[in-house]
Amino acid sequence: MTTRTSRRRFLQASSAFGGALCALAGRARAGLPVDAAIQPSLAGGPVIPESAYRRRASAVQAELQKRDMAALVVTSLQEYDTRYIAQHAPGVLVVPASGEPTLFAPGRPRTWLSDVRSAATLPAMLDQCAARLKDLRIERGRVALGGELEWAVTARLAASLPQMRFEPGNEIQDPLRLVKDEHEIAVLRRVQEISDAQIEAGQRAIAPGRRDWEVLADMARAGAARGAEINESRHLIGYGPGTDDLWVPMTGRRIQAGEVVNFEGIVYYGHYVVETPVTFAVGRVSAKQKALADVTFDAFQAGIAEIKPGRPLGRVVDASNAILKAHGYDKMIRRHGHFSGISNNDRPAFGDAIDAGLLLQPGMFMSYHTTIISPTREAIAVVGREVLVTKDGYEFLSKIKPTPMVPAGS
Repeated sequence: MTTRTSRRRFLQASSAFGGALCALAGRARAGLPVDAAIQPSLAGGPVIPESAYRRRASAVQAELQKRDMAALVVTSLQEYDTRYIAQHAPGVLVVPASGEPTLFAPGRPRTWLSDVRSAATLPAMLDQCAARLKDLRIERGRVALGGELEWAVTARLAASLPQMRFEPGNEIQDPLRLVKDEHEIAVLRRVQEISDAQIEAGQRAIAPGRRDWEVLADMARAGAARGAEINESRHLIGYGPGTDDLWVPMTGRRIQAGEVVNFEGIVYYGHYVVETPVTFAVGRVSAKQKALADVTFDAFQAGIAEIKPGRPLGRVVDASNAILKAHGYDKMIRRHGHFSGISNNDRPAFGDAIDAGLLLQPGMFMSYHTTIISPTREAIAVVGREVLVTKDGYEFLSKIKPTPMVPAGS
């Protein structure tokens, strides 16, 4: 990424962050905990206990000590990197190699941390962060930077701490985030229940003559009724034949018999996310569409069959690609998934993980999906599930059996 692109992204992120801060400030003035704006009701549902957050902080500190680093600074704007340890985003988090972490955030965030300092803007948070690093007496130490906008954070902190060495630090927290504990898995199971309810709602809602936004509204409503955090969740819809991508803007068009409808619900609950993409068949679809869906499904199954602890992630992706190539889709291969958890596209990206030779471990959690889009726009298909790596192999969290296409109206 070039510096110009990074700065444009910084401006875009800062604008979005400013809007979020305004909303949070309004809740703070009303005397409400600011995280209530994005925290769904978890009454009776699984939660992440304080002891789990403390274990995460201790694991990060052990890694810092092993690398002879004085602290980790994590920044969250549009993403959720600070939430892994601090239970809250957005904000800036300082995790010293020993001692209690400090969170800088707007308003009154909901967090287990005792050292929380209020700041309304990112520059103010970073200035307070610099002061905290000085208090820790590590002005000449090595500090790892994680999360978003590393170049901007480095520039701001270096202006106040010219003798400190700032180094990339996502690799300190990211490997820990890849492996989910029992509390996280319990929350993810609850999120998947919500996602399954949306797919079942789609089966009932999709019918010839219905408008695309009516269908999407029914599916989003099914999630919200079961506790999905509607402000964070996203719902994408598309249809074919006739499109050159899976997802298209809603126009109010009427769904027709013989089409397929693609749906991807990115559902958040308890600050965790699952993604379940499916293709619905509206009545009897074309032979071309059915054949494409069958190949997509075969490629999906081939990859899933390779998921076992100790195997490289690259072996999973290669198995799916072999099926696609055997059917002549060499030029149409898209990425086959991503890790999930606190973020829908958790680091590392599949490509980076494969290049690094990542081996699967029990507790890893990913959205695995295969996709084909015909260049002639005759057909389009996607199949995917959230997959948990277990000690014996894998588990689908969804209770809806994977199929090439899900029949609408059933």
